[in-house]
Amino acid sequence: KLIGIDYDQIETIFKQIVNKYEELINKNLRGTNRAKSFEELKAQNIPNLANEVTSMAQNAVRSKSSWLNRGISSGMKYVQSSFSWLTGSNDSKHNPRKCYWTDQMIGAVSKVIPYILAIWTLSDASCYYESSDQGVLMQARNAQIVAICCLLGLDIECD
Repeated sequence: KLIGIDYDQIETIFKQIVNKYEELINKNLRGTNRAKSFEELKAQNIPNLANEVTSMAQNAVRSKSSWLNRGISSGMKYVQSSFSWLTGSNDSKHNPRKCYWTDQMIGAVSKVIPYILAIWTLSDASCYYESSDQGVLMQARNAQIVAICCLLGLDIECD
């Protein structure tokens, strides 16, 4: 086990990401508003997904202004907590991973990830339209998604 990782929280977020990702892929390739061709997918569906990601990211960035006001006072706490974190202390009040994020930002990141993965999959989906084998789509592996969640600190609560 890695020090300070909330595995239950990672599992919850992982399931949300995978479910939303599958929903986005199905909606764009198999749903009632699906793209009829790869050209339509590139021209309409992928830009729509990118616009949604942009909107979510802008909302999250707005939440950071209040975070910046607290940033200076948390700087000293960060330095102090770094040493306890490296030695294995699981004191959640002084988790250095909390220094960079707000709860709104963490929520937005966990909502943005499935869109980014869907855009990545759909951007290379020309083979889907050329083949009857639906297993040809390039998809992120579960381990990659979990690693992204851990690296971005999506298991923490910032308070």
